[in-house]
Amino acid sequence: MTEDADVAQARALRAELRRHAWDLASRLARVESLPDATAWSERARSMRRRARELRRDLDEARFLIDQLHARFPSIDAAGASADTPSY
Repeated sequence: MTEDADVAQARALRAELRRHAWDLASRLARVESLPDATAWSERARSMRRRARELRRDLDEARFLIDQLHARFPSIDAAGASADTPSY
């Protein structure tokens, strides 16, 4: 059985969004683990701002993944592990 083009595209987009979310989560963890993250210096404020931006982007990626799942429930039927990051 051949896969519908829309489903194939949704699966590919989901794979990229998952990779992007994985990257954002890794970067966020690094920023939050820095020792200055709770200080009140300009550098600390900048780091907190960056963490806030990363959290927002991560939330958006997760939202888009959820929307793909809602629109194309069949993308979960097969290939779920094929689009997970292999880091």
